[in-house]
Amino acid sequence: MKLSCNSLHSRLWIAVCLSIAPVTLTGCEELNRLLASPSVAIVSPSQDQQVTGSSVEVSGTATDLGGVATLTYTLTNAAGTSEPRNIFDRLNQTTSEFRFTINDLYTGRNTLTITATDVEGNIDAASVSFDVVDGLSTEFGLVISAPADGAVVGTPEVDLIGTVTGFAELDTLTVAVGGVETDLTSAVDNLGSFTSTLSDLAEGENVITVTAVSDSDVTFTETVTVTYTPDGPILLMVDITAPNEGAELSGDAVTLSAELFGPAAFTGASFVLNDGEPVTLDLDAVLTAMSAEELAEREASMSRFEGEGSGEGSGEGSADGSGEEGSGDEGSGDEGSGDEGSGDEGSGDEGSGDEGSGDEGSGEEGSGDEGSGETPEEPAVYGALLETLVAEGLVDGENTLILIVNDADGNESSDSVTFTWDDGETEGSGEGSGEEGSGEGSGEEGSGEGSGEEGSGEGSGEEGSGV
Repeated sequence: MKLSCNSLHSRLWIAVCLSIAPVTLTGCEELNRLLASPSVAIVSPSQDQQVTGSSVEVSGTATDLGGVATLTYTLTNAAGTSEPRNIFDRLNQTTSEFRFTINDLYTGRNTLTITATDVEGNIDAASVSFDVVDGLSTEFGLVISAPADGAVVGTPEVDLIGTVTGFAELDTLTVAVGGVETDLTSAVDNLGSFTSTLSDLAEGENVITVTAVSDSDVTFTETVTVTYTPDGPILLMVDITAPNEGAELSGDAVTLSAELFGPAAFTGASFVLNDGEPVTLDLDAVLTAMSAEELAEREASMSRFEGEGSGEGSGEGSADGSGEEGSGDEGSGDEGSGDEGSGDEGSGDEGSGDEGSGDEGSGEEGSGDEGSGETPEEPAVYGALLETLVAEGLVDGENTLILIVNDADGNESSDSVTFTWDDGETEGSGEGSGEEGSGEGSGEEGSGEGSGEEGSGEGSGEEGSGV
């Protein structure tokens, strides 16, 4: 609890302030910083919520006047109580928000406790209990949570995350990649969960085989395949541009704006306000395609696209300047330009020139605005600007908004923002309230349905009764 120089115990605190600091507000503020504990709040999951499956995303805040020094959590379920797990790296020091995923929920009651410690050693904790259906079983087994089978990564490292259920029976746990086997038994915690960073992935496809053996020689094996491409995959990215984090807003609605960028066409978008029900958006109504310049900027920033653009040219007198017989050395063709490639079908203002290129055709390397060569039917990347109004579900005070986007490749990504909204209402106001809520009946705080010179009507307030 924060102390105040104006509290009932102000004389005591002023005396302390006198002994350690000048008689100023700064002195008391420093005392508050030293004595106040951190504050931890769990936003999701909520108390008694029902969770389906063995995973849940956790979000909340951890604040302290002098700064949070450590942040950990423990999980209690049918498998026991976990050792403290470090989540300090999941804390945003600017917004004091944290977000992480738990992958080892067991069927039944689960209790999550998050603990924060500040630089002075003060401690605060928050807990929430929730029920899990179709979670993990206490029988001996093996579950791999990450990486997903078929994942594509852009670095030679990947985090292996999983759980050995019925951990008490575990004898050995190993992982094999590229014929090299590593013992992970010591990485398993007392709830059976384990995390290990696998390094030196080979370029291309990597088969990861995890094997758990019980003390009675029962064996479980799980295999996932991960592809390492040095240029990396194009990821579906969602970036909320409005409202700004921590913004103070008012009015009838809030404008939600975001930039979307990814490897496939966007197929769905929704938002969740204050842990309410998801609101599905009409993509045709809320999306505007990015301009070619905006897409080009994003493409140029991604190594995957470096060096691309040259090609083989296309045929049938297309606007890239090539002729019926197709490709040339650099995208403009010896046979695709001139007499055979130009003409009614291949030339023109936007068709081929002397070398088979035109205003919008191929360039020095046979590329144009959209590149030349074997032009794909679908663009390599997709970008859009999203804008919509959020009106229903806003509360006076702090609001948290999460935007979720899906694409045609099955990817899903999200972004969130927290802001403050003022509903503009004051207590005691109403349609036809009076000075003391007088009227022909009684109500709450002077609200009513009628109006008059003194606000009289069919309703009145607690402090004034009717005739």
